[in-house]
Amino acid sequence: MRAWSWERQRAVRQRPRRVATGGDVRAAKGEARASQAAAKRARRASSLWRPRRMI
Repeated sequence: MRAWSWERQRAVRQRPRRVATGGDVRAAKGEARASQAAAKRARRASSLWRPRRMI
């Protein structure tokens, strides 16, 4: 559950920035789908898994 929680935080952090810069609704939808896929991967992976964008 820990991975899910901060995966959610990452999505919340990135979404406003994307909307402010691009303003594309399509991009926002794609980002949401990507975040869901990332969340699934995070659940499978160990708790030490880090998103690539943070590195």
